[in-house]
Amino acid sequence: FKGGKGIATYVGILLAFWWQGLAAFAVVWLSIAVITRYSSLAALLATIAAPLAFWWSGRSEIAATIACLSALAWYMHRANIERLLRGEETKIGSKG
Repeated sequence: FKGGKGIATYVGILLAFWWQGLAAFAVVWLSIAVITRYSSLAALLATIAAPLAFWWSGRSEIAATIACLSALAWYMHRANIERLLRGEETKIGSKG
């Protein structure tokens, strides 16, 4: 049970509020994951896209809530961020 930084719950909340917000998250996550092969980086960037999608759609009250959840996700990923900055984060599909 390693990991568990709340991204699955975050995705569930996006789905509950507005499926298009989840779609924005998914497109960004998938694009970044394919390009970089870093799941953590993809999740972090997708957590930026989601509240922006809510805000641009006129759902500013929910956008604020999602932004708070995004900040929490960034906090929970602080070790991943450190590894990314050091170039030591594990890539998708690697055996390390």
